[in-house]
Amino acid sequence: MKFQNTYLFIALLCAIFCLKPTEVAAQDCDCPYPVLMFHGFLGNDGNFSATYDDPDFAGIWGGIADTFFAVINATPDTKLVGPDNVLGTNDDDVLVQFVNETNDLRPGCLYVSDWQNFWDENTSSPFLYTNNGSECDDPGSLFNPESDSNESSMYKQAYAIGQMIDKVLAANPDKNKVIIVGHSAGGCASREYLQRDTAPTATGRWWVGNDHRVAKLVTLGTPHLGSNLLAGSSKPGGGKGEENPSDWNKDIVPDAFSELVRDLRYNYALSGCFFGPRQNPYLYGGGEDCIQDGFHNDDVNSDGDENDVIVGVNIAGDVQFGGDIWDGTYDNPNMPLPTDVRYTWTTFDVGTSGDLVVDLSRQWIYNNNIPVPLDPAQTGGYYLTDTLLGSSQHVFEPDDTYMVIRSLDEGDYPKYAHEINPNNTYAGVATIRTAQVANTTQTNPKTDIDWFVVSVPADSDDTLEVVPIQGLSGQVDLFTTPPSDFSIANAPTDYSEVFATSNGPIFIPHCNRSGASTYYIRVTHYDVTNNSWKTPFKFNLRSSPACIITTVNATTQTPCTPSGNTYSQEVIVTYANTPSTGTIDINGTSYPITGSPQTIMLTNLPANGLPVNATVSFTDNDCCTNTFNNLFTAPTDSDADGFIDGCDNCPSISNGGQGDADNDGVGDACDACPNSATGDTDSDGVCDNLDVCQGSNDAIDTDNDSVPDGCDLCAGGDDTVDTNTNGTPDDCEPIRVNLKVFLEGAYQVSTGAMTTQLNQLNLLPNSQPYNIAPYNYTGTESVASFPTNVVDWVLVEVRSGISNATMLEQQAALLLSNGNIVDVAGNALTFNNIPAGTTLYFLVRHRNHLDVMTANATPRNLNMIYDFTAGVGAALGTLQQKALSNGKAVLYAGDCIADHTIQTTDFDFWRVNPAILNVYEYRDMNLDGTVQTTDFDIWLPNKAKLGQSNLAY
Repeated sequence: MKFQNTYLFIALLCAIFCLKPTEVAAQDCDCPYPVLMFHGFLGNDGNFSATYDDPDFAGIWGGIADTFFAVINATPDTKLVGPDNVLGTNDDDVLVQFVNETNDLRPGCLYVSDWQNFWDENTSSPFLYTNNGSECDDPGSLFNPESDSNESSMYKQAYAIGQMIDKVLAANPDKNKVIIVGHSAGGCASREYLQRDTAPTATGRWWVGNDHRVAKLVTLGTPHLGSNLLAGSSKPGGGKGEENPSDWNKDIVPDAFSELVRDLRYNYALSGCFFGPRQNPYLYGGGEDCIQDGFHNDDVNSDGDENDVIVGVNIAGDVQFGGDIWDGTYDNPNMPLPTDVRYTWTTFDVGTSGDLVVDLSRQWIYNNNIPVPLDPAQTGGYYLTDTLLGSSQHVFEPDDTYMVIRSLDEGDYPKYAHEINPNNTYAGVATIRTAQVANTTQTNPKTDIDWFVVSVPADSDDTLEVVPIQGLSGQVDLFTTPPSDFSIANAPTDYSEVFATSNGPIFIPHCNRSGASTYYIRVTHYDVTNNSWKTPFKFNLRSSPACIITTVNATTQTPCTPSGNTYSQEVIVTYANTPSTGTIDINGTSYPITGSPQTIMLTNLPANGLPVNATVSFTDNDCCTNTFNNLFTAPTDSDADGFIDGCDNCPSISNGGQGDADNDGVGDACDACPNSATGDTDSDGVCDNLDVCQGSNDAIDTDNDSVPDGCDLCAGGDDTVDTNTNGTPDDCEPIRVNLKVFLEGAYQVSTGAMTTQLNQLNLLPNSQPYNIAPYNYTGTESVASFPTNVVDWVLVEVRSGISNATMLEQQAALLLSNGNIVDVAGNALTFNNIPAGTTLYFLVRHRNHLDVMTANATPRNLNMIYDFTAGVGAALGTLQQKALSNGKAVLYAGDCIADHTIQTTDFDFWRVNPAILNVYEYRDMNLDGTVQTTDFDIWLPNKAKLGQSNLAY
């Protein structure tokens, strides 16, 4: 669809593009690359004013930093280098240096171009008139036009672009690349700038230093494949390149026969060299002599003649797919676009196959509907080039701030990361990215992934600070090891911080001591909206020379503090690149930073005599720390009394109060007699005031009871223990023993006691019965009569020794029905000859039951208790008692011959006379005074029971 009223359209262009940029506030944050905005046909520095004057847009990197002015088509000649054939002199056909405008630009992030300018045509002292000159006698006024600068050829515009890039980077020495945003023909001129120097037959050299210095190219509604909107008819007399140029055909009205219209048409209805349509040589290659008649000149390459064969910037259609030559859709492989520039072809469609000036299909570079150029390493995806689609009409595309900001999206992959410098705060934007991302590893257009790269010194202390966009969640990643060129969104990272929608600044510190010099930063925002860009995120990689703590030297040590078991140590710390805030910390104690070398007194140190390590750090720099082992040795407080040996009056023995009662200079703890005026008169090593046994040697204490032998009341015992305070030490008093056993033969579970039938039948002997073999006990225990609760006589032994075989004392005693064993007077057993300090075993014997002994040795005590009935484990050995149903333990019945084994010999003994009435007899195993089968019955289940061998005689 073509614009029908050419002159109405041109008038609209004039009205819009003659606006001037408005100065806005200075930038708050820096940009990785300056952004250069190039206007199109009939444009000037006001072309993008609606965008750069937008407060939200200006709030990102500030307003317009400066304007670059050029006069293109400055002379009647078409030759770029002028008559002197030297590029860059005052006779060139492109002038950028004037006596009143040197184009020495101010630093900043946003720049605009202005080609709609005029000059005084004085080659010795050129003077610039900008497009806002309006006086009638000024060059460029309606009645005195002198230039069609903004309608000049692509070759000359590309040269002016190169000069502008040079000036912008000179104004920003910390930047090495720019981003170009070109509208309409400005995008084509930018392509010319990038593309021509890659051609083997290139005649134009637009790159300064053979480096294009472009990070990204954005084009808006650019006729990359040409536009035939301004067709033109016949050529008025006196056009550009003719002997008598016509003022009327310069800038009185837009010139449909200008060089720019010549270079932007994709074909000509009539060829200059034969009949029929012919391709545009600039776009698709061909001879200058075949350009349609009517244009002011046919000098496409601006070399001063019209006889050259031009290398087109696009591939010819007949080469690409055999179609019309002017229908090729991508850049000429013989003069390709560089693949180290990121491209965004931003197109517009108002519903009529384009933007009313350029057909949609001719606004971008593509191959089979894939935007090109492709990255040579990633030919299957849109990694290098993408395309956006807007809906503005052509003349309003620079005003479409949203599409401009989307086009400026930062690099989506490490390979296209924007370069930044350390210690500079930058602003970035979160934008909805092109839908083409679905063809790459980044699949969600509303997830904006922005990559940046920064170089730091090989050894540095670095902190990444990011202020994310409020209302959006996301993630910040710091790669200290470079990732792959096309790292996916979830690629592993060295450091990562996730942020929520309300997060404040994020800080990621890194102590760079590995020699790394390049970091990559990835800032990801999720759920980006159309308005997210209006609040930029901010980031800064703060880098400083590595803080180093080089040495710590120990100097003077104060070895003694009167109290607290501490001392002081002076050290000298040497450091470099110290932080400007915080304190210096040594072993957890902080000190003010005063400058290196710094003397610090360490106080209240523990005196333990050990080597001391010192860890030194700065509180405001986690990277700056160092540990020095065995820096010094702590003095010793050998006795740990709070006084270091050097000032301790008793260094080997704790003397906490440093007391010296007799004032002899020897601490009381070390003084043999600190409180004795007479010393030790009996020379026994005990001071008189502490002498236990005056006149005797207190050191002689045979029984070790702390009572010297000379004053000992209980030799061999402990004189100091007198439990009953009767004046006789416990160790020299008899012991009282309470023992308890049950005999199986007499015990009844139903009553929990033993029967007393022998007692009731008056069969018990009045004298102890153990004076016969095998007992041979010679004791004389006897009673005149028995208490009613006596069951029988038992023999109790007290033993000691490692093998419990040493007999200490024996006693015949009475066994009561409740199991208690008492002496003949009815009292607890008393043993008079038990040595002090012994451990004891008690053995209970009965004439026809297995004997038992206490399971464990018990230390001698005045009053001792032992209960054999508590359980079978109370007796020494394995199951030496029988467990009954009520939980009680009883002595096994049936050892009639007292050989400590219940066996057939006991049965044989019983069988000799198994029926005897009213007797006190060994065969009477149930103790009822009768020998009968009931005794056999109690023997039978025990007939193979072995007693403890060390109890047998």
